Amino acid sequence: ADASKSPRTAARSGASSGTVRQRRSGGGSSGSSAARASNGGWRFYTDDAPGMKIGPVPVLVISLAFIFSKNARINYYIKRRIYVSIFACGISFTMDGYLPNNRTIDLKPGEFIARKASTDNGMTSATKPSYQSKKNSYYEKKQKRRRRGEKKRKGSGNVTNSSTYTSNSAEKLKYNTRITLKLTSEFRKYLSFEKDKTLIKIESEFAGSKRSLNIEPYYHGFMARDVADKIKMTNGQFLLRRAEIERRQIYIITVQINDNREHHMIMRTNDGKHFWIRKYCFNSVPDLIRYHMDRLIPIKDGIVITHWVDKDLWLLAHDQIRLLKPLGSGAFGLVFAGFLNLGTFRQSVPVAIKLLKSGKMTNDAKLEFLREASIMTEFNSEYVIKFFGVCTQRDPVMIVLEMAPNGSLYDNLKNPKFESNIWLEKKHKYARHINLGLQYIHSKETLHRDVAARNVLIGSDDKAKIADFGLSLRQTFVVMKEMKKMPIRWLPPETLTRGVYTPKSEVWSFGVLLYEIYTDGKRPYQKISKNKELIKKLQDGTISLLDCPEFPTFPTDIKKVMSICLRKESSSRLLMNEVYLFFNTYDGIETNNIKYKSTYIEKCFDFFNEFKEYITKYFFN
Repeated sequence: ADASKSPRTAARSGASSGTVRQRRSGGGSSGSSAARASNGGWRFYTDDAPGMKIGPVPVLVISLAFIFSKNARINYYIKRRIYVSIFACGISFTMDGYLPNNRTIDLKPGEFIARKASTDNGMTSATKPSYQSKKNSYYEKKQKRRRRGEKKRKGSGNVTNSSTYTSNSAEKLKYNTRITLKLTSEFRKYLSFEKDKTLIKIESEFAGSKRSLNIEPYYHGFMARDVADKIKMTNGQFLLRRAEIERRQIYIITVQINDNREHHMIMRTNDGKHFWIRKYCFNSVPDLIRYHMDRLIPIKDGIVITHWVDKDLWLLAHDQIRLLKPLGSGAFGLVFAGFLNLGTFRQSVPVAIKLLKSGKMTNDAKLEFLREASIMTEFNSEYVIKFFGVCTQRDPVMIVLEMAPNGSLYDNLKNPKFESNIWLEKKHKYARHINLGLQYIHSKETLHRDVAARNVLIGSDDKAKIADFGLSLRQTFVVMKEMKKMPIRWLPPETLTRGVYTPKSEVWSFGVLLYEIYTDGKRPYQKISKNKELIKKLQDGTISLLDCPEFPTFPTDIKKVMSICLRKESSSRLLMNEVYLFFNTYDGIETNNIKYKSTYIEKCFDFFNEFKEYITKYFFN
């Protein structure tokens, strides 16, 4: 076989002139880059090196090297495969399919041609990569050639194009299956055409993927649009997410185009068996994605998906979760104790798992359930319950959180496990932990909006951790129109009057939480049963927890902190980090003639005592 130019030169010239032509062996000029066939093997000539003959021994060595690798994959994203065939008299590199000798091939920059030569009659043939990723297609074509007696193929149907596809007789039935899509009124408003559409069906073996959607790296599971918009993506990157429209499950391709984030819906046929976008339909969503990605076929005019964005570490698989026993129930589902498998070489950790109720859950309910997870992804504090991740690839949707074996603060207040003196010191410690947790949440420009003893958990390290972010918002100023789900007894007057909620509103809620702690879990304003009556008195300022009969018995610094937190005007309240200073400005807690030093002051005293002993020992003895 003889070519007029080297592969690199041919590719370069092919990009400019558009064609590279075949030649019979022996027709090339001397000194050019060519591979000449001979009876003893193959000779390879380059522009700057003499010919080198490959005999039987090198062929045997190379064949052993390739015995465990039947194919070599190049260019992972477009999946072009070269199949290496080893022969006794030489080496032949072949591709998926052949072209007749008189065919011309258009080469783009970076593309190449692999040619197979015959030493009997000097005929040559060439192929262009067909983008097929299944190796079985190569062996099927090889058997067909043998049955036909190595006859030349007729026509030009073997060359595939990324935008238009014409099939030969061997693939005609599989590629040219037409499906007429009759539009229903349900989805007409989401489409850009109104008439019935004819689709071209692509089978899975030619689409390039028979894998499950759950293991695809580009599939991010159930995800809201606002969450998808916040994921960092570069130009051309995409992800696949699941959503619901009118109680029907759909898949959406989110792709980054320059500075714009676009969302394109994958549709289903009327029978629900095929997925389609533009003019091709497929048996599964992975087939659709791989077909358009490998062949660079646009999913919309000018939009080509080339590479995906990797999933975050907090997107977990259902196989990593093992449920044990139920712990309780919430507004959206059950809470289970279980284990999370962190990996092959890492141990499982005990976790608490929130399961979304199965059945007829609306899309808004699922999004509200997952809002908690989307907010907690940025949290990493010892005073906030740890967030491991979510399982959204299939139902049931789950949120995986840190296990708090000691239960909620409210349960501990109702059933104290320690003596009164020790328990009083623990209360003071928990109050400081909650303050630090709220400081951290506010530093992330987030409002919890449900600060109460029931939403504080005691971890295995005996630290109070803020939990339950179901009502939280990633904002620092909120004007609420409805109060249906809001905790009325923990809300400040400005929220009840104007619906305004800020970090200083949360300072008020912290003052109410202190009342819960030092009254062993009593309900705030327990003498007033009706919320409407309570709201009116709070707005008028005729009722306050500072006037409750238990307030005089509180520790001195707690009374000071509560008096700062429960000021009626929000402008006169301090921020959470400023409130924390009042826990540590006092030497201790004085109640019942017992003095309890705060941890901070106690550490300072220990340091000065050690320093005093050191000075006395080495300088005065």
